[in-house]
Amino acid sequence: MSGHQYGMEPLVQLPAPGGFVVAVLRDELGLWLGSRRDSAESYGATLIEERRAVATSGPGWTAVGGPLPDRADRAVVRGPGGPVDAETANGAFIAVLAANEAGPAVRFEDDDGLLVRDPPRGESIADATDRCPACTALDWERAVEDCVRCRACGHTFRMPLFYGGQASTHGRWQHVQPDGLRFTRTLADQAADALRKAPGPVYAAPGSKPEIRGFGGSDDAISHVKLATGDIEVDTRFGTHELPEDSARAAVAQLTTDVAWPARSQPAIAIWLDARRREREEASANARPSAVEITVDGRPRIFTMITVGHTWAAACDGILVSGSGDVPPALHAYSGSTS
Repeated sequence: MSGHQYGMEPLVQLPAPGGFVVAVLRDELGLWLGSRRDSAESYGATLIEERRAVATSGPGWTAVGGPLPDRADRAVVRGPGGPVDAETANGAFIAVLAANEAGPAVRFEDDDGLLVRDPPRGESIADATDRCPACTALDWERAVEDCVRCRACGHTFRMPLFYGGQASTHGRWQHVQPDGLRFTRTLADQAADALRKAPGPVYAAPGSKPEIRGFGGSDDAISHVKLATGDIEVDTRFGTHELPEDSARAAVAQLTTDVAWPARSQPAIAIWLDARRREREEASANARPSAVEITVDGRPRIFTMITVGHTWAAACDGILVSGSGDVPPALHAYSGSTS
């Protein structure tokens, strides 16, 4: 986000939940996607540059905007709740999705409702089996800068970093995992410091000694600490946090199940992973919330829970619990060492 405001001209704008306004703006540097409180005068904005679309999020919503291509009269944004017609004006488009969306997918149509096609540019990905989330075409290519691209509509996303991706002798790919958080010794020390400097109790599920799975903030202001006991993670958040239902939906959308990866090329695996992520986000966005009682330090509290398959997430007053299987009946403040 940038605080650059002077000379910004709103091209198209929409209201967003929670008293926000979102807009595509223009100045001498180009197009920006911005958001602000309804009562505020200035936007926090992100420069769009050469991208088809960018996204910005608020509590329980995502705004997607960008330039409207030549020949396009309509933009349709694929979100977890289904396709959304964007508002268009002055050569720009913007849409508000009623859910958090990590990777917006947009297609453009002409006045007759026909797809504005973006001609192929790279090498075809012949072993991909998942369709484009923007236009449903099954025609992918390897693009520049480690990206994959739909050859029909131009929807593009970056492949994750892979490691251990050598083909085995029996012709099947080894289990290739995207690069994630790896705890070096220095990072482990920082995590232990975060636990000690947390401004309030940090909670864990009962059982064996928990592990630190994540933390954030600064030395002077720890924002959250996540502890894992077996398959149960408890993320204790300090300061301002999302509404419980929004937190639970976002968390369960990120939970994965242990599914064997297909024997495909890395670009095809990237497409497959993106499709599974979207399935989880759509299932989370459409799941009905329920209430579950969990005792926290001896006091019963009502958590808002979202369940997708065997995975679930539940949130209450800055405490987010997630996992699979049974929901723990109780949480306790943890102050000991972690592994």
